[in-house]
Amino acid sequence: MPVRPSDLRAIPLFAHITDEHLEQLLTEFQRRSLNPGDILFEAGSTADRLILLCQGEVAVREGSEERFRLRPVAPIGELGALTGLRRTTTAIAATACEVLSLSVEGLMRFFEAHGDVAYSFHYNLLHIVTDKLLRDRRRLDEMRRNIIHTQKALEPGGAPVARQACHQADHDGRAQRDKTGGGRDGHQPRHHTRA
Repeated sequence: MPVRPSDLRAIPLFAHITDEHLEQLLTEFQRRSLNPGDILFEAGSTADRLILLCQGEVAVREGSEERFRLRPVAPIGELGALTGLRRTTTAIAATACEVLSLSVEGLMRFFEAHGDVAYSFHYNLLHIVTDKLLRDRRRLDEMRRNIIHTQKALEPGGAPVARQACHQADHDGRAQRDKTGGGRDGHQPRHHTRA
């Protein structure tokens, strides 16, 4: 499927760039076909290409867990490629795919020749990174609140439900030890006899 400038403009990274410049940029990309199961890149590898999915589906995995699937037209691992960071995920063709890729060096050469495009592109990139940082911060704040809430609930004098659950767990643990004949530390109780 041919990628048009309007397809690229739907990607936040390419917003506010003219059709003419996007057409010129598209001529710099190389097309590559992938079969299902082909690895596009692996976690830990150096990100050195900007990749756009233009046909098929790509599964993005973290370890053995599939985090999400990408469908056209979508950039794949663009932040790693643009920052030079090592990849944190693995991208695998879930179906037969077509991708466009451009080396970071090729992208920089294009920007040197088209400074107005470089400005818009980097402006968009800053917005994307800022949004990501804000989302990550909100998630961290929410996690922190949940941890504090859970800690307070488990403290003496905490929430009644948490106290009841802790008491029940204590009771169940003692009952299990008594049933198996174990002492407090899980060992058999000592029997003392008077001499």
